[in-house]
Amino acid sequence: MTLNTDPKELRQTIDKLEKYASMLDSKFSIPGTNIRFGWDAIIGLIPGLGDVFTLFLSLLIIWQAKKIKASNTILFKMISNVLLEFMVGIIPVLGDVVDVYWKANIQNINLLKNHLLTANDNILLTQESSEIHKKNQSNIRHYKLIVLMIIVLVGLAFINLKHFS
Repeated sequence: MTLNTDPKELRQTIDKLEKYASMLDSKFSIPGTNIRFGWDAIIGLIPGLGDVFTLFLSLLIIWQAKKIKASNTILFKMISNVLLEFMVGIIPVLGDVVDVYWKANIQNINLLKNHLLTANDNILLTQESSEIHKKNQSNIRHYKLIVLMIIVLVGLAFINLKHFS
């Protein structure tokens, strides 16, 4: 699949999306540690509305990916990352911890960059491309974890509904 996008314009879009994802997922750090977090984790602290608001912020990356003609498979993976973060994010305390470590937006940018490297005959090749490929290999494990976590969350919700009925 070849995308009909000017390489320079595409690179600029990816650069902007990387900055946006970094702002959401890793703008700040806890001094003395390697722990990074962004506005997603901070806004997510607001009960109820915070996670809904950050869901929409994360969907902007997916919308841009759709605009530059990312494949449906990549879009599905990106949506899965965001939905997992949202579903776990609404659980008090656990959700806040997951927001700091999951970093769905950065994962989505890496997925998109890898897709564009492949789809555009390496038009975006940079020194970081091999790192992106390695990260995407580990994404397979993440998707298995996503499916498992969704099954567990649905199961817990079902058990809670039966318990309180």
